[in-house]
Amino acid sequence: MAAVALSVASANASAIEWSEEKTRLLSDINHHPTEVINSIEARLANASVSVHEQARYHYILSDAYYALFLGDEALVEAQKALSLAQQSDDEEFIQACNIKVARAYDTMADASPGIEYAQRALSWAVENQSPSVQIDAMIALGSINLTIVNLVEALDYFTQAYRIAQQHELDTVAPHIASFIALVYEAQEKSRSAIPYFEESARYYRQTDNQVELSNSLYGLGLAYGKIHQLDKAVDYFNESMAISVEIGDKQGEAYTTQALFDVLLSSNEEHSSEQLAQLMPMLDEAIDTFRQSNNVHLEVGTLLIKAKWLERNALLEQAFEIIEQLEILVAEHDITLHKATILLLRAKLHAESGDYAAAYQTLQAARQEEVKRRQETDEERFQQLRAGFELDQKAYENRLLAETNARQTAELAVNKRDQTIVALIIAVLVGLIFAIVFMYFSIRRQHQQLERLAQTDELTALYNRRQTFLLLDREKKLAVRQNQPLSVAIADLDDFKYINDTYGHQVGDDVLRHVGECIKRDFRNTDIIGRIGGEEFLFVFPSAACEEVAVALRQFMDECKVLPAALSAYSDIKVAFSIGLVDAQDQESVTHTLAQADNLMYQAKANGKDQVVY
Repeated sequence: MAAVALSVASANASAIEWSEEKTRLLSDINHHPTEVINSIEARLANASVSVHEQARYHYILSDAYYALFLGDEALVEAQKALSLAQQSDDEEFIQACNIKVARAYDTMADASPGIEYAQRALSWAVENQSPSVQIDAMIALGSINLTIVNLVEALDYFTQAYRIAQQHELDTVAPHIASFIALVYEAQEKSRSAIPYFEESARYYRQTDNQVELSNSLYGLGLAYGKIHQLDKAVDYFNESMAISVEIGDKQGEAYTTQALFDVLLSSNEEHSSEQLAQLMPMLDEAIDTFRQSNNVHLEVGTLLIKAKWLERNALLEQAFEIIEQLEILVAEHDITLHKATILLLRAKLHAESGDYAAAYQTLQAARQEEVKRRQETDEERFQQLRAGFELDQKAYENRLLAETNARQTAELAVNKRDQTIVALIIAVLVGLIFAIVFMYFSIRRQHQQLERLAQTDELTALYNRRQTFLLLDREKKLAVRQNQPLSVAIADLDDFKYINDTYGHQVGDDVLRHVGECIKRDFRNTDIIGRIGGEEFLFVFPSAACEEVAVALRQFMDECKVLPAALSAYSDIKVAFSIGLVDAQDQESVTHTLAQADNLMYQAKANGKDQVVY
């Protein structure tokens, strides 16, 4: 998750008293976290270490593991520190440990248990007027809310912490909070707004030589510039972040950055990106090894998929097949159902590019069965293309068989009925040819209908595509004016869809879109026109329906979308919600004005807090 990946060891605002030795250890985390871990473990092996000292050592260990993206270890050490701290009367250190536990939970699949620990610290800080503890608690709460996609609350916590840090002139803390504010803007798909905050934190970490935090801010800048398609800057920032990870021995950070850089370059169509990708391939292999050694199977699978896609793009089909076999073993051993269908689809694509359409078709069938288990649909367009190729081979075979049968029958007639005239033989041949022509006609007609359907529909949701939706809207607009009938038009945009793609990958994002498409097909009339006109944007056209009754139907549809299928309900922080703008098109001057008005109302719905219909 991007939020977790960037939310590493913070510059603590808490005014805890540390010995000179422990202050040095905390500082060394920013440069050599692995060495800090080894050093502290050697100290803890000494039986004479007091409970007070043990608590502080475990606290520092939690920070070091957190800096290395090792969340499980960070949580264990934070809980040990809290348990030992509660044996003392140092209340401020107890609250610091509560915050440390909350931050460790923020790296888990379910970050929500951390809220309770951070709230304890925040309540104590407000009651005891401790701005430093209050800031740290707000940072932890903001980070957790960012992870569980409560973006408004996350931004509110971070903004309050930022303001308090500036009021109390805590110059070592405000730049760190700026990096969290940048993360929220990234989650809101506002990369241009995120960049100034990432730059503020990066400048400060350069000045203070805080290598761990500098690496994270540079990583964030790389992601932001990649999303606004400034590839050169993205690559520069990723490379600098990676160099720091290498220097401080942060193998996980190096692996994360390599994967992100490779993904950005792979999505680019520029020629020089191919050369850079080839140069990065050894590092991508190292990233795969790192994820494998840390038992991070999901990231290992995701990175292997990226490598397989690169091999397929470069026509290295044999090597791609080898990666697919590794992936199939991994997902079977660890029961990772999320990627099974994607792997099968990629294998089918490789079969097709190898010219083996029969194997491709069989593999696609397996992918379809896998997705049925997870209540999903296959990539319809790709499936239809491969099936059409297989069917053409089958039809050609059937035609050859038919021709051979006709020839054999003709020969038998010639032997057994020598008295038949040459005219009868010609008639028989003509009948066979006519049959073949009729058969070919209906076969071609069927393929034409399939192609026509593909040209009018969105392959992912099976709804109308952008072009067909706009054509039908124009038709209905003219009919509504001519017949003086109401025509309601709505534009709906999936809230926070970018976060789902960035957090769980495009496969899960596609699953969400398929779920929406299924709800649409169940909930609305056959006469209603509904299409997908953008990545997560849908256009609804309701002939002979007033906005008031349409608004009720749309809200019922939104409620149904929130009931996720089993495959998606496994992700506790995924919420399917819409911001919808609804207008009566009959009152609008033109289709263009109708769409502009609906679009404005949709953005008003987002500004009002999302998950609502505005008309």
